[in-house]
Parts: sequence; C-alpha cells; structure tokens
Amino acid sequence: MVIGLGQLYLNNTNDSKFPLGDFIAVHSALPSIFPIENLASTSKYDWIYQPSYTFFSGERRKNLGILNEETFEDAYGKGRFDLNPKVTLLKSGETQYFNPKIR
Repeated sequence: MVIGLGQLYLNNTNDSKFPLGDFIAVHSALPSIFPIENLASTSKYDWIYQPSYTFFSGERRKNLGILNEETFEDAYGKGRFDLNPKVTLLKSGETQYFNPKIR
C-alpha cells in the first residue's frame, strides 16, 4: 500500500532556499522493501528518502523478517533498504547519505 499526502505552499519570500513561486510538496509512504530502482522522474525536485532499516517497526520490520537469505541479500544489494538513511534524486540516481562514513 502506498499512502500519500500533499501540501500547497504559497511562497512569500525571495529566500533562495525555496523554489521560485508557489509550490506543492507531496509525501508518500512506501512499503519497507519497495523496488525503488524502478522509480524515475524527469524533475530535478523529486527525491526519495529512505530511513535506516533499524527505524522500521511493526509491519515494516515483519516484512524484513519473512525474507529468506537470498531474497534479503538481493533486496539489500538493489538498495531497497540500508543501514544508513539516505536521499536519492530520482532523475539521476544520485544518492546522498546522512553519514557517508558508514556507507
């Protein structure tokens, strides 16, 4: 299940940290082992945030626990979950880790 919500922001500042003009931010929650390698975008503003799998609880942790070793390693190798929280730009696949020392 993918859950999403959005928020319209009316930009009344000239601060360069914000997009020019009004903008919409959309947030979606994906399943814990979602095939993110299949996500793509042509926008330079579309990022995906992945928390550390150590933050998973409830159903998300249960989803990891039911995987056999081969499937677990395959999902980890494809970047579907990670120890280190990260953000990935969907347009280019560029990934930035919150702590690059533990990649």
